[in-house]
This record gives sequence, structure tokens and C-alpha cells, in this order.
Amino acid sequence: MRPTLTLMVGFPACGKSTIAADMDAVVICPDDIRMEIFSTEFDSKVEGMVWFAAQTMARMLLKNGQNVVIDATNLTAYRRKGWIDIAQDYSANVHACFIPTLIEECKRRNTLRDRVVPDVVYDKMAESFEPMEENEGFDKIYEISV
Repeated sequence: MRPTLTLMVGFPACGKSTIAADMDAVVICPDDIRMEIFSTEFDSKVEGMVWFAAQTMARMLLKNGQNVVIDATNLTAYRRKGWIDIAQDYSANVHACFIPTLIEECKRRNTLRDRVVPDVVYDKMAESFEPMEENEGFDKIYEISV
């Protein structure tokens, strides 16, 4: 059976991690990699290494036939393309799981978190969001409300 790479898609604090934790797959979260390796929530100087580590993990797991979930915002077609290409390199199924929580609710939940994302970042993300389309290379796109 072919492995599946699932991209979580949604704003911070929308419920991506909650849903991802219940999936039958290894969850790769760049936020966790960043904290584990660099002990920081965000540093533009290390972002390339964080994403390289996440992509390398995904490649190794897919090569081993394991299902993978990418727990990141994945809000643009450009950001999703790299993951789709990796999945296709290993003949994996590619799914998108969109969590359509309203941005106002995400901002409210955000205030209750340890890692708080500034409102200005949410606003930039909202401006750049691109809905998923099957022609991006997805085998399946689904939506889960939290």
C-alpha cells in the first residue's frame, strides 16, 4: 500500500495539531523542530535549516512506507508545492486537510497559547492565503471543522 503525505492547512491556533495528533501517521511539525534544535520560536537565520530537516524527515519516512502529516500552515500553493513534489518522488498519496476556523477565533485561541503569534502575522497570512486546488497535485482534499 502506498504511503500518504497529508498537509495540514490553516491559520495558527485553528486546530491543525489537534487533528494531526489523531491521524495514523508520523507528524512533522517545523515549529517543534525549531524549538528542539534552535530553542527559538522563530529566527529567520535558521528557517532554511528547519525546513530542510522537516523535508529530510518526510523523505526518510515516505521511503520507509510510513504515512506522514506536515503540521504547518501551508497557506499558499508555493509552500504546498515542495511537499507535493516530495510525496510524488516517493509515489505517495497526497492529501490536504483544511481546518476552516475563522481567523477571529484563531486570534482568540492564540492569546491562550504559550507561543503567541502577533496579529500582524495573522493579517499577512490572511492576505496571502490560497485555497487548495486538486490541480496542485492532491489526490484528496478534505475539510474538518474544530
